[in-house]
Amino acid sequence: MKKIFSFFLFIFFLTFIIKRELIYPNKDKLVHQESKSNTKGQINPIIINKKEAITLNKETKTNKKDKKTSGSSTMTTEVNQPAPPEFIKNMTGLFKSAKEKNWDKFNNYVRYLEGEDQASLNLSLYQAIINNAPIKIIENLLNRGATFSKEIIGILALQNNLALIKRLIPLGLDIYTVDSNGQSAIYYTLVTFQSKKTFDYLINKNISMKPDKKGLTPLDKALKYAIKTSKAIYYIDKLITYGARINTHHKNLLQVIKSNNIETYLKIIYLHPELID
Repeated sequence: MKKIFSFFLFIFFLTFIIKRELIYPNKDKLVHQESKSNTKGQINPIIINKKEAITLNKETKTNKKDKKTSGSSTMTTEVNQPAPPEFIKNMTGLFKSAKEKNWDKFNNYVRYLEGEDQASLNLSLYQAIINNAPIKIIENLLNRGATFSKEIIGILALQNNLALIKRLIPLGLDIYTVDSNGQSAIYYTLVTFQSKKTFDYLINKNISMKPDKKGLTPLDKALKYAIKTSKAIYYIDKLITYGARINTHHKNLLQVIKSNNIETYLKIIYLHPELID
């Protein structure tokens, strides 16, 4: 269970880093404005930053065609800066303090990161939730402007943290959302099949059981699990009872179950003979 959870956490953090391309979030923007009165085509680049605004004058060639159609033009260029050591230090400290559940230190890192960008603040919220932070810590982050990512409900379902799910719903957690893979929270209760309470809660809330981007459904996962153990029967029964659609692939999986575990096969078709119709 811990290995699977660590894998999901690693994938989420890796995605965060790739999207940021290890670029410091406060990228300076160069906004070049060509003055109407500038007959020589001089451009005044202005570096916009929270801490400074420096005006530089620079000679450049202008496009004559653009001049005919418009008296002024605007061009925006992003300057990529490597993440400074201070940012890396605070981000590393955020992860470490959350894992160690040192919430005083965690708040200190949040104070620095909230001044960077929305993604950093959202990542702070994510770290607080997956490390089961006190509700006051989570509320503080939400008050600072953090928002729930689509992955959070899935991680909580994987952790079988039903108590926290219920506490976060009034604070804006959407249990009906699907992640970037097209998977609802139901899928994550079926990763290890150790989230029975959360599974029951979500299925009673009519959480989506539609196919993900690979065309797989929660019923696919439950039937595959049944090849190994009869414990899957509970989930198969619930999913079909609550409206999971049966397709040819499901019937093919049932034949695999029959070949590997005849007793489990017989129990399944006794509960749901429609699987062999």
